[in-house]
Amino acid sequence: MGLLEDLIDSARGHDEKVRDIIISPYWTMVSTGACGIASTLGYQPECGAALKEKILEYRTPALLDLAHSADLAEASVGIATLNSIMSRYVEPGRKSRRMLPRARGKKVAVVGKFPFIDRLKELSDQVWTISSALGEGEFPEDEAKNILHVADISIIAGATLVNRSLERYLRWAEPSYTIVFGPSTPPSPVLFRYGADQIGGIKVVNSERVANCIASGTESLSECPGIAPIILEKA
Repeated sequence: MGLLEDLIDSARGHDEKVRDIIISPYWTMVSTGACGIASTLGYQPECGAALKEKILEYRTPALLDLAHSADLAEASVGIATLNSIMSRYVEPGRKSRRMLPRARGKKVAVVGKFPFIDRLKELSDQVWTISSALGEGEFPEDEAKNILHVADISIIAGATLVNRSLERYLRWAEPSYTIVFGPSTPPSPVLFRYGADQIGGIKVVNSERVANCIASGTESLSECPGIAPIILEKA
């Protein structure tokens, strides 16, 4: 089995009715016994409502299986379902004070885009940003292997689990201190077995407020009320 299979297997003991599913251009939220979020990949406006109608009567085992779907919008639902299960077992913690200071004078590889990139560049000796949507000074995904191999610190977006590239990135980043970060990140120790040293995810503590944020089309959840950070570190 691989990373995705191990994560799903760790959540298999749950068989719950789904209370609600919200699919926006940026985020997917699944409400079961708790709420989970994942980045929405492969979003098509005409398909969002149809997908919700198709799967709203599914129970959690069927929704978890969607994480394997070749349709990335369906896979987003599967990862959000996984997070709705895993997040209920961990308590929110303060945002890590160590992540940015740890980068001082180091070479840092970032897979994905985060609001703290500019601060990282001030602290670090070098920062490489790897992205599928290239901006100025960024690197394409096909250069990720060579970059991650020479980084001191690697920060990988949890959204890479949706398109099933996270396991590959973790393998390439093995020499570095590796952080999996963002709302899509499952707060599960399974990630430590695959090379993560720190996990930075979220816990939904007010589902109504978060649902309103996502349904309104918000792109960034950083200021969304009702969300608390989860920080786990490898022992």
